Amino acid sequence: KANYIRIIQKKPSKMIGQVAIQRKLLILIYTLWKNQTVYQTDYKKVVPPKSVTKQDRSPEGELL
Repeated sequence: KANYIRIIQKKPSKMIGQVAIQRKLLILIYTLWKNQTVYQTDYKKVVPPKSVTKQDRSPEGELL
């Protein structure tokens, strides 16, 4: 619903928002079918913590 509201605020026609949501759902359905996975209603994207790279360390191994 939030995506639809965001889209129709910027567009002159509500049909554009409806088609955008339809396309998004179609891509989701196709991906689930292609990978033979089940839709998880409680799925939430978790952002992984920022990892420390070699560039963030001094030659002695201490964080900068």
